[in-house]
Amino acid sequence: MEAFRILWNTVAAELKPVEVAAAVTSLLCVYLTIKNNIWNWMWGLIGSVLYGYIFFRVSHLYANAALQALYFVPMQFLGFWVWWRGNPDKADALPVTALSNPRRAAWV
Repeated sequence: MEAFRILWNTVAAELKPVEVAAAVTSLLCVYLTIKNNIWNWMWGLIGSVLYGYIFFRVSHLYANAALQALYFVPMQFLGFWVWWRGNPDKADALPVTALSNPRRAAWV
């Protein structure tokens, strides 16, 4: 337990507030996606922009920053537009469901 506390303190000391904000907004995006809430795209956009900033300014990972700017940010807008516009008869809507236990075992 002591080793875990030391590890946690070491990691927490290295984290920057922008990194925590990016992780929280991305987790909120995933949660809202599971709940079929259209606002997931806004939180995904915020998370993508924050991660782009982190990759560019903090980590100097320019290819990852470009990936955020050129793919993930535009996909947030496209996803919002497609979800908002939707199919008029909603015939292609897929509900979010849980895997059955045998299928979970197959994935493991």
